[in-house]
Amino acid sequence: MNTRRSSLLLFVITTMLAALLVPARGADAQAEGYTSLRKQTTAADFTGSSMSGTVVGEGPGGAEIRLAATGLARGNGRAYGPRGYHYGTLVSPVFDAARPFDTAIASWNATTPAGTWIQVELRAFKP
Repeated sequence: MNTRRSSLLLFVITTMLAALLVPARGADAQAEGYTSLRKQTTAADFTGSSMSGTVVGEGPGGAEIRLAATGLARGNGRAYGPRGYHYGTLVSPVFDAARPFDTAIASWNATTPAGTWIQVELRAFKP
């Protein structure tokens, strides 16, 4: 546990979003707009995610993603400073958008110990 506390920790959370990125057609389509929010607040919301070095459980405030006791990868300091670090990953299943969109925002609320961080990534594609 001391090794983990003294090492920099990294969560790489990659949210994959599959959707059609079609430009709006005409003034009506632009005025209509499209807003959607996908909120994952319980451990069940992460069903189907692939995990390496992470575990999902329920905490007092909802879902908690933590580093697992095993399966952690070791990173080097080239990208994130002079020291090495341990990290785990959680990759969600693909989510289909209900409609075409042109903007996506990956956002995450997290409480992390001092000297640690999370990294959120989003990938979208137009088939």
